Amino acid sequence: MFHTPRKAALFISVLGLLSVTTTGLYSVHAEEPAMIAYHEHRESHTTSRETTTWSEKTSTSKKSTSHSTSVNVPDAGIIAGTVLFSGLEKSSLTHFAEGYEDSQPASHGALASIQDKKGKWGLVGMDGTLSVAPAYKSISYQGHGLFSVTGQKGVKYITSHGTVPDSLPPVWDDSAELIAYRENGRWGFKNPQGHVVITPRYKDAYTNFYEGIAFVKDEDGHKIAINNKGNFLFEAPYDAIYPFHNGLAEIRRNVHSFSWSSLAGAAVVGSLTHAHYDEDADYGLSRKDIKRGYINTQGQEIFDSRSDSVYPMTPYGTFIRDKGQIRFADRSGKTIFGPGPYDVDDTTFAMKEGLAALENDQTDKMGAISLVTGETVIPFAYDEVRFLGSDRVELDTGNTHVLASVSTGRAIISLPEDSDILPFGNQSVTWVIGDDKKDFTLLSVDGQTLAHFTGNQIKEVTPFHHGFSRVKTDMGTGLMDETGAWALPPQYRTIHFYS
Repeated sequence: MFHTPRKAALFISVLGLLSVTTTGLYSVHAEEPAMIAYHEHRESHTTSRETTTWSEKTSTSKKSTSHSTSVNVPDAGIIAGTVLFSGLEKSSLTHFAEGYEDSQPASHGALASIQDKKGKWGLVGMDGTLSVAPAYKSISYQGHGLFSVTGQKGVKYITSHGTVPDSLPPVWDDSAELIAYRENGRWGFKNPQGHVVITPRYKDAYTNFYEGIAFVKDEDGHKIAINNKGNFLFEAPYDAIYPFHNGLAEIRRNVHSFSWSSLAGAAVVGSLTHAHYDEDADYGLSRKDIKRGYINTQGQEIFDSRSDSVYPMTPYGTFIRDKGQIRFADRSGKTIFGPGPYDVDDTTFAMKEGLAALENDQTDKMGAISLVTGETVIPFAYDEVRFLGSDRVELDTGNTHVLASVSTGRAIISLPEDSDILPFGNQSVTWVIGDDKKDFTLLSVDGQTLAHFTGNQIKEVTPFHHGFSRVKTDMGTGLMDETGAWALPPQYRTIHFYS
């Protein structure tokens, strides 16, 4: 999917993966487990180059913390280095956030799949060049560095370099501890080497084993959790159950206003594999009336699925909406921020720093809070606060449009009026897209212009991924590197990045 400015969905959503990149920003798919590392949401904005100053007052009660902010916008342009908010150090949970690794299939040498104008598929290597020339009717990553293909007689699987493997792995899920299999109408579990660990005895298997626990249906038709010995742990009477991840498992309850018919298969089959997130999919931070909660490894419901909404789960905790109020609780359920009149529909995260941007419903202004302490880090004085990754944040007051450093709080550069800036993720460059896509500028993380293209040269772009951006022109789609040079000429029908 390509980026289109003005309230268009962006490159993320993760989902599909990702496994996710360590510092990317990702949205949550409403029909996938809402454990994420990063979220990104796009909105339009208009700007001019003027500085904003503010004063802030904080009042605290036993039940909530509130903030009031006054804003003054002088008639002056932003100066690089201007302090916009207090700098901060990385969160103590940085190691937790960095546990989300981009492990496949990029770790096996595949950057993307590519389709030529004849409809044939191939692969792009991590250097941005073709590693497998388009020759297949279809190509799909299966795990263990292998891709299933069709269209070539006698060839069912290839590596990222196009060679045919001598043998296939005994099981395909290379992230689970034990993998479910079916035999004679009953389900059991094998280890990654294909050896039986739990003989088939269950009517159904809802997940593979993660963190020593799987969910199954027993002989009496009850949904239960079991350990890797096949012993009963606790009952799990939920409409949908997902695997454990960092001590929590997502659960869902059926609600009358939401149709689960399209989700039933995903709840049973899709949950067998570990959830992952894809920066090129479009998910959006949407609740869609899903009643989700989370349980710990003892089966205790830490986050009540009867709340209006519980989403998304991050390394630090989750936002909970109930009775018109928003609060943020850590992964043990302890309230860190709120409750208060906030909106998280446009929320972005700076995970390494442990920050989240959200909107005050009473003032319609955005700011940012610490997910560790609950303190306000960026005052609620902006029309938009959007974390971009790589220690960068976009701030917009309607009069001021600025790229700033998250760690120092200093302005780096004023952005053009009516422009859109794409996320950096964990990359060192990004695109700034002019009004109505009339121009495209490559911008470095320190605010330097690296290359410039007109709307006649480029039509659509994506954020950079492992040093490359997918770029569409009138001639076709290609890959451009961080200097603005073509790694692959724009002569292909489509290119899909792997996470």
